[in-house]
Amino acid sequence: MSQELSFGGDESEEYEGPQDAASEEAPVEFDLMGPVSINLGEVRDEPVGVGWHSVEIERAEAKLSAGQGLPSIFVMGRIDDESDPEFRRTVVWNLMLQGDGLLFTKRCCSALGMSEQLNYPSYQEMADDLVSRSCEVLVKHRPYQGELRTNVSNWRPSTPALVF
Repeated sequence: MSQELSFGGDESEEYEGPQDAASEEAPVEFDLMGPVSINLGEVRDEPVGVGWHSVEIERAEAKLSAGQGLPSIFVMGRIDDESDPEFRRTVVWNLMLQGDGLLFTKRCCSALGMSEQLNYPSYQEMADDLVSRSCEVLVKHRPYQGELRTNVSNWRPSTPALVF
């Protein structure tokens, strides 16, 4: 059974990938000969804990999947950690826009408050619409090349804070 999302517009146009607005600006210049002072001992390397986490989408970028070259959206969500707001952690996942991955895309879009009928002029405009939306993600751990990696396996709408 083939599933497809309709994004409107001329379907004969080929997707050219995300356009990097920063590449059109003047490059940032760095003094590579200047002094460097970084305390790597202060960098915390803790995996995101297993369980449900509140996230806000910080970045979303349309791309083609590495394996089959299918359209997808790379999503990066910032975890809201009230116990330590200075410790910035993120989780990432890909939303497939064709094929078998549409069930996960449906769950994610539903949790983010999006309509089931997605109509966008381009994949990147859909990605842009994800930014600043919030939901909760279920994080699990999985082994990958000898290391433990986080894996977002489910989504649900954000739970409003209870006020007493």
